[in-house]
Amino acid sequence: MSNGRLKAVLIISLAFNLAVVGTLAYGWVSLARVRGRESVSIEDTRNSFRVKGRRLARRVGLPEEKARRFEQIIEESGGETSSCRSKLREARRELMDLLDTEEPDEKAVLKKVEEISGLQGELEKLLVQRLLRSRSILDHEESKRFLRLIRRRMGHGSRRHHPRRNPVERKGII
Repeated sequence: MSNGRLKAVLIISLAFNLAVVGTLAYGWVSLARVRGRESVSIEDTRNSFRVKGRRLARRVGLPEEKARRFEQIIEESGGETSSCRSKLREARRELMDLLDTEEPDEKAVLKKVEEISGLQGELEKLLVQRLLRSRSILDHEESKRFLRLIRRRMGHGSRRHHPRRNPVERKGII
């Protein structure tokens, strides 16, 4: 394998490992918050998605009718995404249980990581479907404002034309 390909594989591997560690850390924090809370009713969850949709609609500057439709789209997709997130949290917890043993079973750990990756992919698809449904009611300018907001939330802000370099490359390690 050439040096260039080997570097690319190492970088991808490093990125994947960092993503797994970040996901596990997020899972620990989320689990601690969930355990500290009383049970949340379905109605509270719906209200939460409705509020989230209303907040997004306000930030995008949608007129009242579009804002209501936008909230409805966010609320309707909330159940699916919540279910997927719950499965993801549970799979992460199971992964941590596997890793917490004295001698973790590598095959079981890798199988669980694959399950987590599949759930992450499923969640990403659900979020993109929601994004597409949301954009279907927006005109061109509203859509641009909405995507700008999404980019900022994803941490891309004004760096749209200057993609981030891998931290390992930036420090000159590889």
